[in-house]
Amino acid sequence: MTRRLLPLFVLLAPMLSVGQNCPIPLSLGETIWLAGQENLSLAIAREEVESARAEGQQLNSLWYPAVTISGEYSHSLTEIAAASTLGEIGNELLGNVGSLVGDIPALGELVEEIADTQIRLPLVPRNTAEVGAELSWVVFSGGRRVAATRIARQMESLAGERLMATENAVIAEVVATYFGVELALRAVEVRRNSAALFGEHLRQAQRLEMEGMINRAERLTAEVAHKQSLTLLASSEGDLRVAQRALATLLGADSLAITPTTPLSLPPMLPSREELLAEVENTPSLIALTNVQDIATQRLTMERSRYFPAIALLGHQQIWSSGL
Repeated sequence: MTRRLLPLFVLLAPMLSVGQNCPIPLSLGETIWLAGQENLSLAIAREEVESARAEGQQLNSLWYPAVTISGEYSHSLTEIAAASTLGEIGNELLGNVGSLVGDIPALGELVEEIADTQIRLPLVPRNTAEVGAELSWVVFSGGRRVAATRIARQMESLAGERLMATENAVIAEVVATYFGVELALRAVEVRRNSAALFGEHLRQAQRLEMEGMINRAERLTAEVAHKQSLTLLASSEGDLRVAQRALATLLGADSLAITPTTPLSLPPMLPSREELLAEVENTPSLIALTNVQDIATQRLTMERSRYFPAIALLGHQQIWSSGL
């Protein structure tokens, strides 16, 4: 029994305590409820509904602005600086001073003495960093956002219809397997009674043969009939095990012996042809096909919207910087 069978184990704990191989009596309603809780196909269909809802939310996000925060760090292997000599700077200063106060020999001599001195002025730090935020909000996309919203709605509806179709299929399979187990139990009971009768017939034939009232051929006929009844009983018991294993699989268990308590009965009356046709038109499979067609139409609209220009609001804000 797997870990997924906790609700089933809690429900059947009193009966399981009697014996591991003891048949468990279950009604049809209890069996359907357990299948709804533990069936693997239903669990997958429910996850598909959640996945479709999440994907729909992603498509609906096209209506909202997007904010992106990014950072940048740079390191320069060489220093970015301006290099010069004091002679170049001094001559330029002497030219400016000379135009105002005239020629000063002492300053000219000083400049000549330090003319070969190199100076270096850094322009940009070797390490710089920046953190900024960018905002983008599409205000017109040529119908792309409207189509995405419709696709999201249709996808969730499609997943819901598929879940309903899976539930109907599982219930139909559970009902067929449940009553298959009941019929297999009845067949085993009939074959067991038949084998007991043929066994009694063989014992009577053996006694009559010993008393000389029948010949050996008649006793062999009774023996063959008894062996055939045992073979049919073993075949019926094998069919019962197969049916019980199939029902246990539908309930999410590895092995589970179930004894049906709901008798097999026919409905008092069958629905009319008009009622059947009305039900067929509203089946989840047909509704799902309609949803698939609508999704394909909306995806075509989204692809066509690529031919239209998109209008968006863009903005950038520097949050923090260092060295800039």
